[in-house]
Amino acid sequence: MHGLHHHGPLDSEIGHQRQHHIGVRSLGVAIALTGGFAVVELLTGLWSGSLALVSDAGHMATDATALLIALFAQILARRPATEAFSYGYGRIEALAALINGLVLLALTVWIVVEAIDRFTAPHAIQSTALMAVAAFGLVVNLAVAWALSRDRHDLNTKAALAHVMGDLLGSLAALGSGVALYLGAPNWVDPALSLLICLLIFRSAWAVSRTSFNILMERVPEGLDATHVFAIMSAVPDVHHVHNLHIWELAPGQVALTAHLQVSRLEKWPETMERLLACLHQQGIDHVTLQPEPLEGSAHLK
Repeated sequence: MHGLHHHGPLDSEIGHQRQHHIGVRSLGVAIALTGGFAVVELLTGLWSGSLALVSDAGHMATDATALLIALFAQILARRPATEAFSYGYGRIEALAALINGLVLLALTVWIVVEAIDRFTAPHAIQSTALMAVAAFGLVVNLAVAWALSRDRHDLNTKAALAHVMGDLLGSLAALGSGVALYLGAPNWVDPALSLLICLLIFRSAWAVSRTSFNILMERVPEGLDATHVFAIMSAVPDVHHVHNLHIWELAPGQVALTAHLQVSRLEKWPETMERLLACLHQQGIDHVTLQPEPLEGSAHLK
């Protein structure tokens, strides 16, 4: 699509390509370890009767899904825009992340309902198996953190590391449940700690769902103030009025802007446009479309 999607010399490359890709191998290792151990935790949790293990398995499974989405998005990000998808495929990441977040929220509801049931009718729990699997989970999460830390300069990697820290806390909670039960604590300790893990899942789910929803609804990106952008554009010489201003994210990290501007001298528009683009690129706004209009009552209208 070189003809239809050609970029001129004044176009920025911010957001078109990730300057530092998460290593595919690092993501693959993280997905294999996290997803594989989620299956082990689920099976062990069902066998031992531990809701804390089942809850942590759900947490790790959703994190593995989030890593898989990141890998999928990275592969798609390398594909060029086409005639049919002129903005590329970046929004798939937001759509998949929203689905992932909604599944997470549904999982938290199930855990809460199950925990309430176990408070009223405690189940027998194999504490030894619970401790062994939870301890192994700590090792797995540390290995995943190490794999991702080799590419920690990338924002997506930092987000993935935050998920891993949540997994570490979940494994610690499950381990604490096993130790407490082994020492003779009542069985309600397990559903109580599962609710703690549930809070971690809900926090991740809410953040993912909220961010994805905002992107899909074309909300002004977080960290950008539309009023501030309006003021910056209005302060450029020869710009008298800015209207029909719209700012949104095409995909995570790819910010677009369209606006109409009344200018006093259309013949100086190339210079004015260059100043505007420089200001907007400094704000991290990449895809810019500006429509100049003559100032009402100016000589151009007579």
